[in-house]
Amino acid sequence: MKRRGAENAEDVHNAISEQVIGAAIQVHRFLGPGLLESVYAACLAREFHLQGIQFEQERPILVGYKGIKIDNGYRPKYGLLSPARRRR
Repeated sequence: MKRRGAENAEDVHNAISEQVIGAAIQVHRFLGPGLLESVYAACLAREFHLQGIQFEQERPILVGYKGIKIDNGYRPKYGLLSPARRRR
């Protein structure tokens, strides 16, 4: 049996996932195949903005390796802001 809070968190996660996938599909349908990744990335960022999906672009995530931290070890194209971070 799921806790009520866990159900709500899962519902929020599913709703955000549907929005993000829908935005990606809209961009791909509009542009079609064969363009550079940078074009799709810029257009997806625009679509996120138009749909009110709050995100950060290419925010570096530090990677630790055997006692050291590697700057810019990982830069995901997009980081979606959680509902708690959106309020700030």
